[in-house]
Amino acid sequence: MKMIFGLALVLCVGVAACYADAHEGTLRQLQFSPDGKYVIAQDDSEITVLTVEPFAIALRIPAANSTLSRFTPDSQEIVFASALTQVDWRQIRLPNGTPLLERWSVHKRERVVASPVPPLICGTAEVAPDGRTLACDDLQGTLHIINASSGKEVLRRRGFIKPHVTSITQPWRDLNDHLGNVDFKFSTDGRFLVARGMDDPLFIWDAHSRLVLKPRGKTRSEFYFGPYTFLGPDRLATRWYARKKHQMEAEVLTFPEGFVESAWPIPRTFGPFPYRSQSCFRTAADPGFLIMCYWQITSRGVVESDYTSGRVAIVGREGTVKTMAVELKTGLMIPSTSQAFDVFGTRYVEEERPGEVALWEQGRGLLASVVLHGR
Repeated sequence: MKMIFGLALVLCVGVAACYADAHEGTLRQLQFSPDGKYVIAQDDSEITVLTVEPFAIALRIPAANSTLSRFTPDSQEIVFASALTQVDWRQIRLPNGTPLLERWSVHKRERVVASPVPPLICGTAEVAPDGRTLACDDLQGTLHIINASSGKEVLRRRGFIKPHVTSITQPWRDLNDHLGNVDFKFSTDGRFLVARGMDDPLFIWDAHSRLVLKPRGKTRSEFYFGPYTFLGPDRLATRWYARKKHQMEAEVLTFPEGFVESAWPIPRTFGPFPYRSQSCFRTAADPGFLIMCYWQITSRGVVESDYTSGRVAIVGREGTVKTMAVELKTGLMIPSTSQAFDVFGTRYVEEERPGEVALWEQGRGLLASVVLHGR
């Protein structure tokens, strides 16, 4: 039985006690559709689409060397970029085939669009939920924004981030701090892109007008220091410490105006928090929930982080990143031992064991589970 608890209630002693059964999963993400009827389960080579009722596999999509896939706002299609050359501080992943922006119909269960895109080498790449825009930062620290319908570049911003390759003799020097560690966040309708590199100010792009917008209101200051995520087409949340209240809060801002609409207490994370990592502060499919991650640490010592794989070495020992969903209005917390985790209403999905997806419901427990591939 899963534990669901409120902010003020303590049900276990220490993080290690709560997550003694922690495991390293195989999935990059789990994601409900906006209508809650489908779930994406994505690993390094494939996207599996499951129906929620019944909880079963509906479609398998080949997706090697792809970005994280997204449901379109109407839940009718799945969009992602495939066959991209992607690089992190450990390796370059070379694709087979032509880079494409792909659209797959959930109901027809087939690919309906495949638009070629430039053969960029990306440290971070993200596709807008409407499938119309691809954002990529390359090895020289240049930001590229690609229009999906034309396949052409609509913006190139040099010097967006510190160049990844700074030495001819040591080309991988200092890459750990930069590669794959840029925040690209699209609004839920795909109109706005908010991007930020390491210790850089916010960059805001309006895909409708194709204009760069200046940060306004609190986006000029608070977001320089903390993570952020879109809660909707015109609402943005950031995590920051309210010193006067002595508590961590999620501030909800109107966007792009940057006015504070509300503030909600959220848990303080344990251990070193990789706040530049996109997956560590994100909106659930249900926009009433935020999903956060933290390091599970059981011993003291020097920490060496690997944000890409989500692993952390502590004086010869290892820990893993754990996640929790927090309902903003109630403070309800749903912990998970899996990084692949999402919430919609009273239901949530997680990678219960490597390659196995479990569907849970508050008050009822485990509803069903599906093994994605035969063991």
